Amino acid sequence: MRSSYGLLAGPAFSISNACAGIWFGKVADNTNRSKLLAFMAIAWSMTTIITGSVNSLAVMAMMRFGLGLFQAACEPLIFSLINDTIPKDKVPFANSIVKAAPYAGSALSSLNVIAIATLGWRGCCLGMGMTGIFVGLLALLTTKEPTRGALEAK
Repeated sequence: MRSSYGLLAGPAFSISNACAGIWFGKVADNTNRSKLLAFMAIAWSMTTIITGSVNSLAVMAMMRFGLGLFQAACEPLIFSLINDTIPKDKVPFANSIVKAAPYAGSALSSLNVIAIATLGWRGCCLGMGMTGIFVGLLALLTTKEPTRGALEAK
């Protein structure tokens, strides 16, 4: 699988991510964003767990495709939620935090070297995936959908 890293890191992820992001932007206009975001976090986490448990390039490529798909939902949903939960004068700052998060996550992911040395890459996938499922379930059970446009008049 090492020789197929380009496929897994490139097209298997980015094609679904790029295409689905546009579609989820439309979905965010007409759905319960909080619940969908929680479901996407759970699905994203499940692809991470499965990725760490397979030996098949085809299955791993499908999980990368799924990861791209589920991750693509996050930004449109988050930006839509921000607009309905954060006062207008604070929205640019909140959006900048969301846009900075992947880069901060990439920087912190270097700590995975320590976890991989201890648990192996498959164990890291399991640990990260289980954490994501827990957070997704917590969000599913505790978050409420904000009223659309409630802050526009303020």
